[in-house]
Amino acid sequence: MGRSRQGRRNSAPGAGAPGASLAAAALGDELRENAASLLELSTLRTAVGAEPAVGLPALPPTELSDFEQVKEEMRQAHAEWVSAEESKERLRLEAIAEAERPLRNAAATAIQAIWRGVLGRQKAIARRAYLALMSKQQKAALVVQRHMRGHFGRLQLHRERMRRLRTHFLDRVTSRIQSCYRGYVGRCSARALRYLRATQDI
Repeated sequence: MGRSRQGRRNSAPGAGAPGASLAAAALGDELRENAASLLELSTLRTAVGAEPAVGLPALPPTELSDFEQVKEEMRQAHAEWVSAEESKERLRLEAIAEAERPLRNAAATAIQAIWRGVLGRQKAIARRAYLALMSKQQKAALVVQRHMRGHFGRLQLHRERMRRLRTHFLDRVTSRIQSCYRGYVGRCSARALRYLRATQDI
């Protein structure tokens, strides 16, 4: 197997075709040979690990060590491949997140605008309700004040009328008393004059 690889490597430059197609073909042949050799070694390893069958030749220790080395290399290659895939997935997710960032910002801006609109409308409704309540209270206060002013005005008018009636009544009573008293005094004076005249005639 080593000789065939060396032969291909030596024959490729001597063919006079340094193109990319020849190099790719040589690399493909080498990969196929490596896969075939690994499959053969894994089959032999499985046969060695199990019970030896009748007529099956024993596997030399040098090939076993080569198999372990190839197995370790494959394990390392698989770990590197897994790490590379994880890196690719992480980069893909980062790229998706970076691409979706404008959409997320636009969505957040729209949500904030809608929420601010909701809060603004709630404040406007509360303000209108407060103004309506204040207007109703002011109207009620005006009604109460109007009724109280009317009540106090009617009370004051009633008091003024009663005062005038009392004054008029007192004036009439006073005039009546005065006239009665003057009549009494006049009658007494007239009686006294008549008595004096009667006594003088005698």
